[in-house]
Amino acid sequence: MQGISFWLADALFTPQKLDPLKAYLRGVAAGHLEYLKNMGVWGSMSISIRNENQLWGMIACHNCQPKYIDYQTRKACELLGQFASIELLRQQEIETTRYQISVKSIQEELRQAFSDEVDFVQQVIDLNQDQLLALVCAQGAAILLDDRLTLIGKTPTSAQVEALIAWFLAQNPKPEPIFFTNALSQIYPQAADITDVASGVAIVSIMIKKKSHHIIWFRPEQLQTVNWAGASSNPITIADDGEKRYTPRKSFELWIETVRNQSIPWQPLEIEAASEMRKILMQAILDSAQSALERTAELEKTAKESAIASRAKSEFLAKMSHELRTPLTAILGFTNLISHDRSLITTHKEHLEIISRSGEHLLSLINDVLEISKIESGQIDLLEHPFDLYRLIYSIRDMVAIRAANKGLELHFQIAPIVPQYVYGDAGKLRQILLNIVGNALKFTLVGQVRMEIFAQQIVNKSESISVNARWKFSFEVSDSGIGIPDHDLKSIFDTFNQTDQGRYLQGSGLGLSISRQFARMMAGDVTVSSKLGEGSNFLAEVQMMEVEANIVAALKDHKLVISLKAGQPTYRILVVDDVLEIRQLLVNLLESVGLEVRTAENGAVAIAIYQEWLPHLILMDISMPIMDGYEAIRQIKAIPAETSTKIIALTASAFDSDRIAALKAGCDDFVVKPFSEAIVFEKIGNLLGAEYIYAETLLLDSDKVNLQSKSPFKPMTKAEMQSLGNELVSSIHQAALLLDESTLHELIDQIPANHKSIAQILNSMVAKLQFELILELTKP
Repeated sequence: MQGISFWLADALFTPQKLDPLKAYLRGVAAGHLEYLKNMGVWGSMSISIRNENQLWGMIACHNCQPKYIDYQTRKACELLGQFASIELLRQQEIETTRYQISVKSIQEELRQAFSDEVDFVQQVIDLNQDQLLALVCAQGAAILLDDRLTLIGKTPTSAQVEALIAWFLAQNPKPEPIFFTNALSQIYPQAADITDVASGVAIVSIMIKKKSHHIIWFRPEQLQTVNWAGASSNPITIADDGEKRYTPRKSFELWIETVRNQSIPWQPLEIEAASEMRKILMQAILDSAQSALERTAELEKTAKESAIASRAKSEFLAKMSHELRTPLTAILGFTNLISHDRSLITTHKEHLEIISRSGEHLLSLINDVLEISKIESGQIDLLEHPFDLYRLIYSIRDMVAIRAANKGLELHFQIAPIVPQYVYGDAGKLRQILLNIVGNALKFTLVGQVRMEIFAQQIVNKSESISVNARWKFSFEVSDSGIGIPDHDLKSIFDTFNQTDQGRYLQGSGLGLSISRQFARMMAGDVTVSSKLGEGSNFLAEVQMMEVEANIVAALKDHKLVISLKAGQPTYRILVVDDVLEIRQLLVNLLESVGLEVRTAENGAVAIAIYQEWLPHLILMDISMPIMDGYEAIRQIKAIPAETSTKIIALTASAFDSDRIAALKAGCDDFVVKPFSEAIVFEKIGNLLGAEYIYAETLLLDSDKVNLQSKSPFKPMTKAEMQSLGNELVSSIHQAALLLDESTLHELIDQIPANHKSIAQILNSMVAKLQFELILELTKP
């Protein structure tokens, strides 16, 4: 064993050996002995304070003279050191337990939050920012998930954080689960600019499918003043024997150093908490990914089921369209044919009008259901072409004028001078929008007026000037003096199949406004409403269309009544192919009445045989038929060599655009939808064969149409005129109208005095037309 030298107190310059029997300095380093000598210390005792098996600190006792410490004192000091060590350990355990409880609570809260919101990892982090900072006692944090960076608390800028992450990944292509330092600028020089917020960092990394996710906690710089026992700039010296040792102090002069660019060190418990957070976040990301996969699979399954359901729905609607439209074609067609008979008495004509109106109403309901179905399935597009906007508006006015006149309502249409007459857009959809809005106004207005005003404003960019072919925003404002709409109905009036409380008592499908808004939005506009109960409503339809020059707008043809073919034309042979007897009979009667030669076939096979024998000029071909459908018949007819080309018009009860396209692709020259008007049929035949007709004179000239409401046999009646009958009679009429009791109403009307004959006539007309709501409005107290 190597010996250790000890020195007497008075032998500063002539050292003598010290008796080691009374010394407890065994194992003291030579550097420490030199320190004691340099400082004039000749008696020294140290008491160790331990943290478990590690030295935490010391209590050093020095004396300038040699001093013997007896056994009892040494034992007391040793006991003091043990007490200090135990107290240190106890305080540390208290702090550790408190921190662990806090961390455990935060971890459970986060774990539960991620479990509850498996699809919203980022949202959970956003809602638990304070807990993430408290987890490791950090002042700021940055979370990078799915390439989205979130900053919390005091952090560098987004660009600085992104640069830090890029550097970190470049240094660590496969990063360890956790990295930490309290002196970032020593390894990442760029951090010198962000020491106020990021002198220390702790980074947890998660790599999933070559994609990295990170949480970075930041700690700011913590300035520290350190008192050194020796010169900190040169702490190590080499002894004569070559041994390295710390340079001992040579005086009581204090060496002081200020430590910069360092944060408070990360404690083991904090690193452990960060590691546990990494596990929690990894599990949340994996659960979210799994949920996304399951959701994708479910969406694919749902999409597949939806596609199947959509096909089934389309097939059902196509079937129902055919089954409903076919009998309606016969009803409306024969009604129209019979109405041409001038020998009919007035009563029969009225009955035919009722049949026709009812059929048209049923057809409008079918069309609405099909239209909303096409919108929902995305099977509808804009069919834009040049048209005369003024003519379209006048045609709408003409269509509703009789309804207004029958109800005794004033009808006003006004077009602002600036509105372009010739435009490019979807005339059919615009017509449907306006007819629906004006029709509703007439339906819910019992007395007073309905007014449509049309305005336009050119959409001009700063670099453009007003010119032809510019885009315009058209506004169609329809106001009425009707019953109005309650506030609680205004929010849902455009919903599919929605009807107001008043609307449930009148005819309608609850689809018109929904379809109108959808169409307007397709045309870069909208339909809005304002209303006050009892004071009327105001609907505003806005669409965008382009102005075009007048010479590119084809003249619209008037649908006049065809009487016969003009003389000197060939005898046109028309083959009608339809499996429904009534449709064949209708078309035979219609076509033969003007001089066309007609034959019929009940299916495609019979049609082919007649075609080969007779070679018709044109075929009206039904698409859906038994034995052989129209598509197959067309294919075979087109394959038969012939000297002349036979024109084919597809005749179908389906109103879907896909059916029209399919028919044209199959070889048809045109397309007619059931129910059809006779004018449309004659127009199509004329276009394809060049046939010319003799027409009946137009019954109403344009100048007459403006004031159609004046053609009504009765002037509008006011409530004041009704009240002139007396309260008792008016009240009885009101009660009978509430009960829809026609016979009682006729009895009460017979009681009206002769001097009020015009009132009796008007009431009788209202009862005949079942206008009970108008009677209720006029007799309302």
